[in-house]
Amino acid sequence: MENIVRFIKSVRLGWYGHIERMQNRRMLKKIVTAKVEVTQKRDRRETSLSRIKILREREKERERMATNRREGVGDHT
Repeated sequence: MENIVRFIKSVRLGWYGHIERMQNRRMLKKIVTAKVEVTQKRDRRETSLSRIKILREREKERERMATNRREGVGDHT
């Protein structure tokens, strides 16, 4: 497994060297070296509300699983 990882890293490094040697006007070089500007930050409130929703859904799922376990649903003993 270690040899595979080493091989993949060497191929990626070779590809990166190929890109670095390209002329700056080449589209692929422009894409690889582009700087992305962030113009809009995520709304913290929206993020928090979506996390709360996910946590509530997970809690309901755990409760459902615990109820099923107590009732013996899915128990094959």
